[in-house]
Amino acid sequence: MTQAKSMRSLLITLAIGGCATTAPPTSPSMAGAGPVAHVQATVLEGSPTIRLTLDREYRVIEMRAESPAEASRCELRTWMLVPKDEQSSVTFGIGVGGNRKTEEVIARMYDGAVVTKVPGAVAGKQVEWWHYQDSQHLYSTCYADLPDKAGVEHPVYIELVANRPQRIASLEEAFSRIEVD
Repeated sequence: MTQAKSMRSLLITLAIGGCATTAPPTSPSMAGAGPVAHVQATVLEGSPTIRLTLDREYRVIEMRAESPAEASRCELRTWMLVPKDEQSSVTFGIGVGGNRKTEEVIARMYDGAVVTKVPGAVAGKQVEWWHYQDSQHLYSTCYADLPDKAGVEHPVYIELVANRPQRIASLEEAFSRIEVD
C-alpha cells in the first residue's frame, strides 16, 4: 500500500474508536522476522489481555485518547496492526465506545460498496463478517461481544483491509482463534 492508502486505513481506525489517536508503538513484536509462512504470537496487554496468532510479522500500534478527560470517558482500547509488506492492516478495538458502521455508511465511505454478509467465527463464537470493497482494497468488518476467561462479555470491533482475498481469509482465520483473557 502506498503512504496515502495506509493513511486511509488510519482514518478507518479513528472512525472506529472516535476516542483514539495514534501513539508510538507500545507493543513490540513477540517474534522475530521471518518469511510469509512465519507465525507471530501477538499479545495486546490490558484488561482483558488479547492473544492473537498471525501468519506473518505485524507491527502493533496502540491508539490512545488525546486528553485525560477523553481517556476517562472512553473505555475503548484500540490497536492497528500493519505487516511489513503493507498489503493488509487490522484495526482491533475492545470496550465500550466504538462506532459500528452501518451498510449505508459503508456505501458512502467506500465508493458505493455493497456489503456481503458471511458467517464466521471469532474466538470460537459464531459471528457475521461483512465483506465489501472499493476500487483499491478488500474489507472485512465484524462486531461481536466476546467473553473473557471469567465470562464477562466485551464488545469488540474488527476492521480488516487487504489487497487480496487470501489475506482477508488468513486474517479472519487468525481472529477465529483469538483469546480474550
